Amino acid sequence: MTICLVKNNGDKAYPDAVPVLQPQILDDQIETAASCFLMNQVKIDQRKRTVFLPKVCEVYRNDFGMGDGLVCLSQCMIYLSERHQLEIAALLEDGVVSVKFQRSCDDFHPHLTELN
Repeated sequence: MTICLVKNNGDKAYPDAVPVLQPQILDDQIETAASCFLMNQVKIDQRKRTVFLPKVCEVYRNDFGMGDGLVCLSQCMIYLSERHQLEIAALLEDGVVSVKFQRSCDDFHPHLTELN
């Protein structure tokens, strides 16, 4: 699942910097890119008991056996900050949580930079 979070089509939902992947540190780079992306994209609405995941999670969820939104959320949680993990865990413990996916972004970065 995480490699789809590293791909960057240039829309403003993604960072404006892209990593140049290196085989020696590939796993670390993918994990860092996934964490940065998801920490900026996942939104939690406590009042509505809803977690909003980025559109890319919806697009690729079936490819990774994550047809269910809650399964997709559980896969994404490991890349979130501890604070967000605890917020989502509290919602899950208290009952029903709705998982929704954000709309596609039609606004693009004017340029991308290389992330070192």
